[in-house]
Amino acid sequence: MILSQYSDSGGLKCILNPTQTELDKAYWTKSELDLFPLVFDLHKLIKEHSTNEQAYKRYFGSLKNSILTAFYTHPEVIQTIADTLRNSWNHTRSFP
Repeated sequence: MILSQYSDSGGLKCILNPTQTELDKAYWTKSELDLFPLVFDLHKLIKEHSTNEQAYKRYFGSLKNSILTAFYTHPEVIQTIADTLRNSWNHTRSFP
């Protein structure tokens, strides 16, 4: 079951860090600093494909909301949910 394979750490929160200039690297943690060029490129790509600044802010806001509302789910919890759904499905299918 696909659900039993899903667990997530909440996304890459580093995309919320500033990326306007090289000086913005001062706000980044050492563990995420290698991602600075990629995040810079991500922002650039979103801006290039946005019709205007308002659209860019809306797209970025969606990414931000996704990251801020994502939570880690321990694989054991996911497995329990998947097993329960699987068992429920099997019982439902056995009704006349």
